[in-house]
Amino acid sequence: MPSTYSLVQRILLIWILVWIAQSLGGLSGNTFQFMAMDPKALFQGHLSALPGMFLWPFVHAPFPSLSHIFFNCYLMWVFGQEVEALYRG
Repeated sequence: MPSTYSLVQRILLIWILVWIAQSLGGLSGNTFQFMAMDPKALFQGHLSALPGMFLWPFVHAPFPSLSHIFFNCYLMWVFGQEVEALYRG
């Protein structure tokens, strides 16, 4: 059974939930470092930095920078749907 939610909607939901968790203090310390992008560590051969290369877009400045997360989500909503339609065929 196909999902009723698009990939863009799922990404936006994850983005907002991570931002809320980070704003409430749920993501700090090791969890935040796990999601942070550190290309220098990756080029030095630390494979523990690999997940951060894909997860860093989900980390944003915590509250009160609501405008930052709103603007990013808005752009993802507008352009992401077009890209998703283009590549899904």
